[in-house]
Amino acid sequence: MIDRLSEEQVRDYRERGYHTPIRVMDEAEALARRQWVEATETDRPEQYRKCDLKAQMLVPWIDDLTRKPELLEPISRILGPNLICWNASFRIKRNDGRHHAGWHQDTRYIDLQPPGVIAFVALSDCSREAGCLRAIPGTHR
Repeated sequence: MIDRLSEEQVRDYRERGYHTPIRVMDEAEALARRQWVEATETDRPEQYRKCDLKAQMLVPWIDDLTRKPELLEPISRILGPNLICWNASFRIKRNDGRHHAGWHQDTRYIDLQPPGVIAFVALSDCSREAGCLRAIPGTHR
């Protein structure tokens, strides 16, 4: 099912700077993609490291993911229909307490036109216990 953002959700996004959650795949598909990531990280680390930048150009299923209507529909409600995937990469953060991904907001300091969005797609549990992504409402302005 495609999450079609309402006018209220679009206004809320513009005010807060983010919208969540949006389901873009079922659990079986997420598991299959996660298993690929984990196997590649373990069995072919040199290839895995290449997925840090422009992974959609290297891995067909990642390119397919960036074109899924379930992902593009909500984004197009915010940015319009003329979209391009600038970059796809993996940010692995394990919930073992040893990994940390710090705050990062280039768009606060760079006047990027047209504006872009970051679509965080989780392939595993995103609970507080697992160390989910946090956002501070309004900091995009």
